[in-house]
Amino acid sequence: MSYTIVRSNKIMPLTLEDLPNELYVFLFNYLKSSDIFRLFSGLNYRFNQLIRRYLRHIDLSRLSDIQLTNYLPLLDAESVHALKLNDNYIEHIFLYRNLNHVTLVNIINEKSKWSQFVAVLKQFDYLKMIFVWDLCDDTDEKCSSIICSNLFHHSCSLKELHLEHIYLTINENRIQPCLLLKRLLIGVRSDKDLHILMNNLPLIEYLKVNLEYGIHHQAHHISSIRRIMTKLKTFHIESLEYCVRSDSLKLILDRCPFVEQLFLNIMLGDRHINCRQIQDELLSLLVNLKEFHFYISFVALIDQHNLETYFSSFNRPIFAYKQHCLFSLPYAFEQLDLVENSIVNCRTTANDLCLYSRQHHLKKIVLGGKTAYSLKLFAFIRDMFPNVQILEFTRYCYLEIDLLNDTNLVFNCLHTLVLPCVYQTTFADVKRLLLLTPNLDTINIYYDLLLRIKSQLEDDVELYPLCQQLRQLIVFSGFVDKPFLHQQIQSLFPKASVSYT
Repeated sequence: MSYTIVRSNKIMPLTLEDLPNELYVFLFNYLKSSDIFRLFSGLNYRFNQLIRRYLRHIDLSRLSDIQLTNYLPLLDAESVHALKLNDNYIEHIFLYRNLNHVTLVNIINEKSKWSQFVAVLKQFDYLKMIFVWDLCDDTDEKCSSIICSNLFHHSCSLKELHLEHIYLTINENRIQPCLLLKRLLIGVRSDKDLHILMNNLPLIEYLKVNLEYGIHHQAHHISSIRRIMTKLKTFHIESLEYCVRSDSLKLILDRCPFVEQLFLNIMLGDRHINCRQIQDELLSLLVNLKEFHFYISFVALIDQHNLETYFSSFNRPIFAYKQHCLFSLPYAFEQLDLVENSIVNCRTTANDLCLYSRQHHLKKIVLGGKTAYSLKLFAFIRDMFPNVQILEFTRYCYLEIDLLNDTNLVFNCLHTLVLPCVYQTTFADVKRLLLLTPNLDTINIYYDLLLRIKSQLEDDVELYPLCQQLRQLIVFSGFVDKPFLHQQIQSLFPKASVSYT
C-alpha cells in the first residue's frame, strides 16, 4: 500500500519527512536513545531539534569503535545530562558540560581507566560502575583503597553510587563520613566491612549491600561504635554464597529501627530457626516496617510442619522450592540462583502464579542443575518470569531432546546468554539457545567453547542473522595471542564489540 499527498496541485509520494512530529514522538518512545541518535542525528535541523530531548540520557556503551567515531561529533554537548559508556572511552565525559549522571560498564580491573578520572567522577550527582568479575583479590584490594579514599570521602559530591560485580574491603582509616550520599548499592567482603560503612553514612536513605562471605561475626568481633541510622528507610541485604547467622544479622538490623522496607536475600545458617523466631527476634526490631520481601534458603530441609507455619504466618503469597528455599511473591530480587528442573514441582500459597508474572523484579536466572534441562522447565520460566533478561549456565549446559526439537518456545525479552565451557555442551545445545533468544545482543562465553563451535557457527545459515545482530561478545578464560584468531571471531560477529577477560 502506498500513500500520497498533494503539494501545489501535484500528487507527490509520501516520505518519512512528511510525517508529523507527533508521530515521531510516539515512535521514539519505543526506541533506545542510542538507536534514535544513530538513525536520526544529523539528518537535518528539524530532526536534530526533535530528538534533542531524547538524548539527555544516552547509552553509548554498545556502539562499536567505528560508530563512536562517526556519531560522537554529532552529539550536542549541551543537551547530554546522563551518559552510559564503556570504561575504555571514559575520557569522553569531558565533552559534556551539563553531565551529572555517569554509568561506566565493562570495567576490567587490570585494564581500567576509571581510577585516572576518579577526581572528576566524585563531583557528579550519580555514578554507576559495573565491573567485570575478577578472581584476583589483589585488584579488588586496589579498587577498595581508591574507592574508600575518594568516593567515601567528605569531599565527594555523589548523591547516589552503584558499585556492581566487585567486593570491597572497607578500611576504617581511609573512609570518611559521606555527607551527601543518600542511595548506595555496593558489595563488601563481610559484615565487619558493612558495620564500618554504616558508621559513615549518616544521611543514607536507601542501602543495598551484597556480602561475599556472609554475616557471621558476633558483637565482640566488630567495632564497639555502632551508630544508629536514623534516615535509612529501605534496606536490601544479599548473601547467598555463605551463611548468615541470625544473631549477627540482628546486630545489623538493630542499627536501623526506622526501616520501612526490608529485603532479605540470604542463606540462613541457623539449623533450628523457625518462622516465629524470625518474626520475634529480627523483624520486631524494625518498628516502622511496612514491607518485607525475602528469598531465604536454609542449610537444613524445612519439615512439613515448619513449612505450613511459614505459609500461615507471613501475610503474603509464598513460593517453596526444593524443601529448603522460600521466597515471597512477587519476586523482589534481580537474580534467582541454581534453578533446575525440579522448580516446576514447587509448592505455593498463590492461587495463580501467572498473576505475578509481570510484577517480578527478576532480571537474571542462573541455571545450576546437574542434568539436562527440560522443555517443561523453560516453559515454566517463560510463563513465570517473562521479563527475564539474562540467562546464565553454571555447571552444565545441555538440553533434553524435547527442548532441542521444539521450535515454538522463545524468550523475547532475553538479551544476554552466559555460557560455560563444559564438554557436555554441544553445538546443538548452543544453536537451540540462540534460536530461543531472537533479540539476543550479548554473549559471555568461554574461549574453549567458542573455538569448539566456531566452524559450525560460520556454516550455519539459520544462525547467520543472530551472529550479525550481536552487539557485545565477552570471552572468558582465554588470552588470544594470535591476531588471526581474533580476526576470525570478529568476522563471525562483525557488529559486536569483542573483549577478552
